[in-house]
Amino acid sequence: MAPSDTRSGADAPTTPAQALGVATALFERLHADGIAYCLWKSNEHLSAAMTGATDLDVLVDRDAALRMGGLLSELGYKRVTATPRHAYAGIEDYLALDRPTGRLAHLHLHYQLTLGEKNVKGYRLPWEDLVLDSRVLNREYGVFTTEPTLELVLLVVRSALRLRTRDMVSGNREAPAFRDAGRREFEWLVAQTDQARVRELTERLLGPAAAAALAAMLHRPPTIGSLYAFRRLILPAFADFRIYGRLRALRYRWSRELALRWEKARRRLLGFPRPYKHTLPRGGLIVVFVGCDGSGKSTVTREITRWLSWKLDVAQLYFGSGNGPA
Repeated sequence: MAPSDTRSGADAPTTPAQALGVATALFERLHADGIAYCLWKSNEHLSAAMTGATDLDVLVDRDAALRMGGLLSELGYKRVTATPRHAYAGIEDYLALDRPTGRLAHLHLHYQLTLGEKNVKGYRLPWEDLVLDSRVLNREYGVFTTEPTLELVLLVVRSALRLRTRDMVSGNREAPAFRDAGRREFEWLVAQTDQARVRELTERLLGPAAAAALAAMLHRPPTIGSLYAFRRLILPAFADFRIYGRLRALRYRWSRELALRWEKARRRLLGFPRPYKHTLPRGGLIVVFVGCDGSGKSTVTREITRWLSWKLDVAQLYFGSGNGPA
């Protein structure tokens, strides 16, 4: 299953001009240092990740964790901290400024495959070595991505473990499980894989019943009901890989969900500048724009706030005597 250039850090071709320099520099350095990595999900829109329109989800060999810290610092990546209600085990966040374009690159650095229900991610899939050993080189961007057959299995497993009981109670069982971008990603992966190979891999990882259920999805895209049935089939395989017990996971999910709703309401109604996205572990900064009336302070402040608010918490304050949020 493993191609000859999997963990060797093989030379990569020149990347397209539209890719962010900070992104290409990162992967070139990983190749040069022989660090095993893989963009492990959502590779249907790899171009969006490489150009900074969305996040880079990179799985890295856990043994390289200490080296990664120094490497990222050298390349200008700054560690940012997710708020407690958005933090998950085995995932670190970094931001880097691509100076030629002025865009921010957001790196999700994964040392393990943590996934599951929204606001919990209560499972750790023991497939990290399999993903890294079977990775393939994307020739367009010169980066390693998940082998399509395995990525398809991962997509369906991720989607199944994300389902909640309320999705079955409140939703239509015959409604499509994948919509819009999710459907495009599913269809893109199906088109790149061999059905027999998908069934063989799924049976090896999850058993014959799950393999038969996933094979049926290749002919008819899954509904909420069929994906929930698939979830019941695969849960025994992950029983020993739950991060939380059932009751604790339920309490954790509800407490996080209620707290997040309260934070959104408080920000909307009271405007409290409380952290909601990411903060800097060494503390934030106060940036002051001073100028005479009509010099463009409000415009500059608004644009800087919009630029940074993509991933960071930004509180905009006004100390003038005219209109503005004091």
